[in-house]
Amino acid sequence: MGNRPKSDAPMEVSSKVRPRARKVIHTGKRSSRDPRFDEMSGTLNREMFEKSYSFINDMKKKEKNAVLKELKATKDEDRKRNLQRLLQRYKDQENAKKMKRKKMEAKKKKKTKTKTSDQSSKESNIS
Repeated sequence: MGNRPKSDAPMEVSSKVRPRARKVIHTGKRSSRDPRFDEMSGTLNREMFEKSYSFINDMKKKEKNAVLKELKATKDEDRKRNLQRLLQRYKDQENAKKMKRKKMEAKKKKKTKTKTSDQSSKESNIS
């Protein structure tokens, strides 16, 4: 009865909340992965990629036509120079894309040609 002044008075209790001891669970280090180089992401199908994102080419054509119209309509020399640079950039991108497409087609043609020659040589070896 040391901390109570009277025997019928309630006992004093601290209002501070005591923290409970928690168990810490260590998880492994989170590893970030780049989907471009990860086997789980699969392989890139270029033809499907081109089909899926063909709308971007359409948008670029529309933008190019809009730039051409604005170039013809504008009188400001600074604006004209900027539009001409932009138009030239669009043309350069188109040319680069055409060159890349030609290289890919040539590579594909060469690959199919070597495949067919390999198959015919195997068939002649078997006979």
